[in-house]
Amino acid sequence: MRELILIRTHFSCEATERLYNYLRQTSNRDVAFICDETNGVVDVGAGKAKIAVSARSVAEMGLHVPKNFGWLCGDYFLYAAAGLLGAYDRYWLIESDVRIGLESSADFFDRFDDGSVDILAFHVFRAKDNWFWYKPMCFFEPEVHACLFPVVGVSRRAIDFAHAARRAMSATHDRIVPPEETRRWPNDESFLMSTLMANGFRCANLDDMEVKYRTRQSFNFGLPKSDKRIGAQHPSGLFHHPVHSGERFVSKANAWLTTCIRNKATKTGLAGAFDELFMSDMRAEASGAQYAAFEARLLAAISDAPA
Repeated sequence: MRELILIRTHFSCEATERLYNYLRQTSNRDVAFICDETNGVVDVGAGKAKIAVSARSVAEMGLHVPKNFGWLCGDYFLYAAAGLLGAYDRYWLIESDVRIGLESSADFFDRFDDGSVDILAFHVFRAKDNWFWYKPMCFFEPEVHACLFPVVGVSRRAIDFAHAARRAMSATHDRIVPPEETRRWPNDESFLMSTLMANGFRCANLDDMEVKYRTRQSFNFGLPKSDKRIGAQHPSGLFHHPVHSGERFVSKANAWLTTCIRNKATKTGLAGAFDELFMSDMRAEASGAQYAAFEARLLAAISDAPA
């Protein structure tokens, strides 16, 4: 079975280069970048395969183009890859802020040689109606399923089926989804999992494996983790997400603090989220001035927060 690993990104830096080299050297699979070029060309360097995705290329695939499709619609990147590099049986889509704590990434990928499995992902679940992305998808499938999307492996046949279903959705959603709905376009994880599970495709939850490749702390959505810390530690055997470095880490941290303040997080909640480990990560990635500014902002937020 031939597999292609795609690094999904909208930027290139030393950290994405390291991730690419690690996967090229240890996975025994072909590796390519797939880049959201909404805001300009992403230069990944010479000698590397790159697929560029833009609003124009998405429209040419027959798909609806929401303003933030590069963030919202990770499944579009799979359709683009399968269309341009079609000689593979499975496509692994890995976000650029994922790190793999294994000496050899092949130790993970080699476990999945069963070609009958159509999608592999962490934290596969049936969504309840209070899940943030439930409502946009429930207009199209009565049972909404989801997963964590930073690492997914999808068969070529599932990609082809999902692409056709997204095209059909693109043609009908304006008359199916009420215009007053705030979120009218299903995101990647809700669309892909719901569509495939409703149509008989075989799905595998990576959390159900005998070998555990993530914990809720190591691989989640939320505060950034330090690229320096993750890179320096002994291989943990775990996947890590989201992992950032330098300015990107600081920007993500400030954005999360803003969200916590807007959502009226309590004093205890703020102190628990921005704990000693996080502040150690901040110290590793930020300049002295950036660290001091963030610490002052956090202390002010805790002081002003409800008990």
